[in-house]
Amino acid sequence: MECVWPPPPSHIVLFIAYLSLKGRAHKTVSCYVTAIGFRCKVLQSQFMDYSQNFIIRKMLEGLKRSKFSKDKRLPITSELLTRIIEKLPSVCYSAYESLLFAAAFSVAFHGFLRVGELVYTKLGQAQNIISIHGTQILWGAKGEFIRLHLTHSKGDQTGKGISIDIRKTDSTVCPILLLKRYLRVRPIKNVPLLCHLGGKCVSRYQFSGILSKALNVIGIDSSGYKSHSFRIGAASEASAKRISNEEIMKLGRWKSGAYRSYIRL
Repeated sequence: MECVWPPPPSHIVLFIAYLSLKGRAHKTVSCYVTAIGFRCKVLQSQFMDYSQNFIIRKMLEGLKRSKFSKDKRLPITSELLTRIIEKLPSVCYSAYESLLFAAAFSVAFHGFLRVGELVYTKLGQAQNIISIHGTQILWGAKGEFIRLHLTHSKGDQTGKGISIDIRKTDSTVCPILLLKRYLRVRPIKNVPLLCHLGGKCVSRYQFSGILSKALNVIGIDSSGYKSHSFRIGAASEASAKRISNEEIMKLGRWKSGAYRSYIRL
């Protein structure tokens, strides 16, 4: 096909069809189409708002409803969380690492956290994740709780910051219990909350890798479980316990009905 700039709608239609066959999600394809239009505008080419083209709009709507955009990630339940944490000593190379990831997994689940708020994907993003100084264990009217301060998150693009409170539980994977155990041995370094013994921050790759290893040791196919499965599981379990939609939105910091896509019953 001849390279034409700005691309005509017929080329965008073929591009969307190609991305659909590759299994790209609706949001991803929409971002690509928007980016093409924006680049046309920046380069002072003939600007076309592709989102208003009837055929392109209908293709994007169809993609949103198609099987390719379905989220197939499985939820981690509190029961599965317990089993995962029990297996950490057999998959981590040291007792310190076992305590580190036990605290990481429990806090991620009970705090409804996005993985990018707890560990970094790219080194340049390390300043945006929860720091040791933004972590407190406090007492309130309902007992002991963890308060985590987020300087930046998906729903807080202006960087105003938000605090998350995580309550104590009666289980063996209580986030306060496991976080205290980890903090007793954590090196005194001014770095994000989760760090290795040498002071290096925990990456998303490491977080997902330990999760997969623990699931495989249990005998569970890890392919359906991702780092976001903790947040999905927290929302699903809250719904199963008949916690109100308003409270689930508050716990997960959702500002729209997007939380519904996280619930797997």
